[in-house]
Amino acid sequence: MKKIILSLSFAVSTLFAVFAANPESDFDYVFLDNHEKGWLFQVEPSVDKAKDYLKITKYTGKSKTVDIPKEIEGYPVVSTVFFGSSFCGECGASV
Repeated sequence: MKKIILSLSFAVSTLFAVFAANPESDFDYVFLDNHEKGWLFQVEPSVDKAKDYLKITKYTGKSKTVDIPKEIEGYPVVSTVFFGSSFCGECGASV
């Protein structure tokens, strides 16, 4: 019985480790500037114009599979800028 419980707890902890979201520290990001906010409000009129929004500019982690967060530090992520190798092309990461 102890072996079964130990095996199940190991399997569950491994599952959570594999599917855990990437931490916020794995991303470089900036706030949208006024021009980008104008574009955002045109394509998505339902967004709150009083809020600030972020765009992710670079992935700095080591994971091969990346989970883009919906928020960083409580601010919504609405854009990613992954041109060429700026999205960790050297490490072969994929979204």
